[in-house]
Amino acid sequence: MIDAPAVFGKASEIVSVEGPEKTEIVRAGEFGKGTRMQMVTLGTADTSLSGFTVRNGYGEETAFGALVCNVGGTVSNCVFTAAKTATYYGGAVYNGNGLVTHCVFTNMPEVIGTGSQYYQFGDAARGEWLVIGGTHHQGNFYTYGAVTLYGGVLRNSVITNNLYVRRGNGATAGGVYLEKGRLENCLIAHNLCGSGGGGIRVLGKNCEIVNCTVVSNSCVGTDPGHVGGIAISDNASASILNTIVWNNKDDSTVATDSTYDDFYVFGSGSFSATTSLLGGTDPKFVKFAPEAGLYNHRLRSDSPAINAGTLYEGCREAVDLDGNPRLYGSRIDLGCYENQVGKGLIIILE
Repeated sequence: MIDAPAVFGKASEIVSVEGPEKTEIVRAGEFGKGTRMQMVTLGTADTSLSGFTVRNGYGEETAFGALVCNVGGTVSNCVFTAAKTATYYGGAVYNGNGLVTHCVFTNMPEVIGTGSQYYQFGDAARGEWLVIGGTHHQGNFYTYGAVTLYGGVLRNSVITNNLYVRRGNGATAGGVYLEKGRLENCLIAHNLCGSGGGGIRVLGKNCEIVNCTVVSNSCVGTDPGHVGGIAISDNASASILNTIVWNNKDDSTVATDSTYDDFYVFGSGSFSATTSLLGGTDPKFVKFAPEAGLYNHRLRSDSPAINAGTLYEGCREAVDLDGNPRLYGSRIDLGCYENQVGKGLIIILE
């Protein structure tokens, strides 16, 4: 348990021998004004932290989150839980030009504020193989999504079952608040917000959404401007490639507000969509039974999303959300999973 920030200003490797199941970093004290703390700060790009559960992080006002890698650094194989935030810089992690990989964010309690649990900033920042879910968040003004992306790449990650609602005016997102950067091979599902975009809210210029599956998100509330799936705000722009957007729902109670279930562009916002399914067409997932709560977002062999995509730079070396080759065959599939039907042992008889 720590009651003062731990700052690693020299190149260091901090590793838990027994892993996050048995080794915790816990912030001392109760939540409340004046109790914010940057619990662990990686002060150099050569510093790494691996194998811990980080509990009770708290960001407030302009303070960053429980773990900060402001000038780079690597965080891996960690679990972040029970973090609160009253600032958009991230209750659990602030990743400034670092690498956060193979980490789980879970069981985040209700909190009044504006913030995300994972905040990524800087063109060199990377988040990979993250599972971010279980956040219940209520904000007074702007409530950002479970993830705030202000730069870099977030890939091969699952953002699911997050609830973000707000009180007052402000743009919100349930899953990802996308101001700058690239989402790639991500599953964004079952998130909910009070206004804005249930899955993704795009607010910046030249954002990229590549090979993502955005499904079963929703937006509720009493203010106008609701989109269940992806909302592109006024003056924002996005390039959407090889992406599936389906079965999202605008559950707004505003009688005069139009219903925008899967996708909508507000005002002078703009987008380009290449080989993507933006609502309307059933992608034919392996299992999709909402009434029973059963989901498998991989593609059936008769899916229209198979071999329907466009190759992009780096796709031959990339992997999908299962870790399989992103390109199987001559063309790429849509969504975060590449269909591997037909892959296996080939026996040639002569």
